[in-house]
Amino acid sequence: SQNVANYSKLIAKAMNLSLSDISKIYYSGLVHDIGKAIIPKEILNKNGKLTDEEYTIVKKHPTYAYQALVQNNELSEISKIVLQHHERWDGYGYPNGLKEQEITIEARIIAIADSFDAMTSNRPYRKAFSKEQAINEIFDKLGSQFDPTIGKIAIEKVFKYI
Repeated sequence: SQNVANYSKLIAKAMNLSLSDISKIYYSGLVHDIGKAIIPKEILNKNGKLTDEEYTIVKKHPTYAYQALVQNNELSEISKIVLQHHERWDGYGYPNGLKEQEITIEARIIAIADSFDAMTSNRPYRKAFSKEQAINEIFDKLGSQFDPTIGKIAIEKVFKYI
């Protein structure tokens, strides 16, 4: 989550967002996966492909995070961002199938940062991608999974220099 927060902050800075928005994005990145604390460890750390049932359980983590954060006055502002971080530009994400501008700009930034971090990190089920492989994967999914404008900024102004 620290990586996601840092990447998100760098993207937000490259977009010339306000200091307040940059801070909100950073803190959202830190807690974006807090809902995974409720997901059984054997599912999260599984050494193979998840079953449909297991994947359905994992997909609940943004909702769990939202439910926890929205109750706290100081964290409620970022709860919507955390809820939306797995939504997709084309509307095929979760939990609500939002698309394009329906997704907060902050969540669109975190989605890209989270994907880059996931791809460039070792997982129980696969080795990390190289930076170049991750950049190519994000580029290939601009306009489908990712906001094309934010994705181009992330690639050209952040990920190439990490």
